[in-house]
Amino acid sequence: MILLANLDNVRWEPLLLIGGLAAGVYFLPSMVALSRRHPRAGTVIALNILGGWTVLGWLVAFFWSSWSSIDRDKAQHDSNERESWTQRASRILRSDSDSNT
Repeated sequence: MILLANLDNVRWEPLLLIGGLAAGVYFLPSMVALSRRHPRAGTVIALNILGGWTVLGWLVAFFWSSWSSIDRDKAQHDSNERESWTQRASRILRSDSDSNT
């Protein structure tokens, strides 16, 4: 009963603020995976929930949520450059064949 009596004097605002910040940091890999539309976001979230309480599990989930999307974005960027290059090349070839006729 002594413990319950002392809860009346506790300021809850700092505890709620610290708890909210801790939850935000804990679920950061999940939020990154979802915001970047990671192809394996479900697996990253599961790893974050089940293994995030260890520092190693959290770090693996965080880096995994960041890497795959970067590779996909780079591949998409490279693909767009290739398409624009081929489009330019075909335009040059067409203009050369039109000027030769």
